[in-house]
Amino acid sequence: MYARDQWKGKSARKLEEGYKVYHTGEDTRKKGVGIILHPDLQENVTEVQRISNRLMGLKSVKDKRVWHIISAYAPQLGCSEEEKEVFRGKSEEYTERVPRSELLVLSGDMNAHVVLMPM
Repeated sequence: MYARDQWKGKSARKLEEGYKVYHTGEDTRKKGVGIILHPDLQENVTEVQRISNRLMGLKSVKDKRVWHIISAYAPQLGCSEEEKEVFRGKSEEYTERVPRSELLVLSGDMNAHVVLMPM
């Protein structure tokens, strides 16, 4: 197992059995998101975007298809409206840049927020 201190900041590291985690978060270990990939998928990663301590994305090409995998941790009850607006703005900006011909996967903890994605 890994010490909690290893999960601070922005990095990527190998886990047990060849899995790899890409993550970003605060040095306080309070907020953060990550994406864990199977060993067979790691060589297909073409881009990692660590947008904030609440939002990151990974671009991968597999079987001639481009995948955008987004990990999100929406501000919860008690966070300021400004923090919620910043999160929504960054989320929308990121998803709008994904071409319609490419696949988009959004996962995470949306804290009961509903995010509408353009079709």
